[in-house]
Formats: sequence, C-alpha cells, structure tokens
Amino acid sequence: MEVPDCTSRVASESVVKWIAARGGIVKAQNQSILVVDDDHLICEYLTMTIQDLGYVVCGCAASAEEAVRMSHRHQPGVILMDVRLRGQGDGIDAALEIRKTQDIPIIFVTGSNEPETLARINNHDPAAVLIKPIMWEQLERTLEFVLR
Repeated sequence: MEVPDCTSRVASESVVKWIAARGGIVKAQNQSILVVDDDHLICEYLTMTIQDLGYVVCGCAASAEEAVRMSHRHQPGVILMDVRLRGQGDGIDAALEIRKTQDIPIIFVTGSNEPETLARINNHDPAAVLIKPIMWEQLERTLEFVLR
C-alpha cells in the first residue's frame, strides 16, 4: 500500500487504512471529529493532537457557517467548537443551528473563563467545556469520556 496523498492534516479514509495497515491505533474510526476554530495554528495543533491520540479528524472549520455546513456533510461523532469565531455568529450559534437537525455532542473550547461566557455555554448542553490553552492530556480524557 502506497503512502496516501494527504495535503493537509485532516485524515481521510485512505489515511486511516494506511495507519491501520502499519499497526497504528485508530480509535473511534466510525466517529470522526470536526474541529472548529478560526485560528489556523490552533486548528492545526488540535488536528495533530487528535490524530496523535488515534482519532480521525474529518475537517476544520473557521466560521459558524462553515461549521454547520461541514457537520451536515461529514456527520462527525463529536465537534470540538471554539466559542469565538470569525464572521457572523459564534460557536454557540453554530451549535444551536447544528442541533436543529443533528444530535452531535459538542465540546466547547474557549479562551475566556468569564462567568457570562461560561453561563452561555452551559445553557446549551455542552458535552464538555475546555479552557485554552488545552493540554493533550485534557483533550484525551475529554474525548474518551464523550466518545465512550
């Protein structure tokens, strides 16, 4: 089997097969993760960390609109959603729109620990809330809990 052509860190089915064929561990193969963050470097860090933990990332979205569109297209098992996003709407708005048609657990990510922000998140049934900076151990425990 040849090394798959993968121009980004987002895993495709061929990447998953390639990893598995070489004895790599792929957790929750049928439950991919959608990463939503408007900071490209954070999105890349989260994608690499999630893949290093053995999970599949189905995509990265930078806006609420893109998150909604990608969640419908990819049907992820969980969404890692930053609260503050570029463009119209934020991560909470995107989560509300997604939940109108899909029952997907959403892990909210925020750089703010302001009571108002946390209260707004908690009013919308988060699977979990992570405060930036996110350490890989924190992310690993959270994903294992949410995807169990």
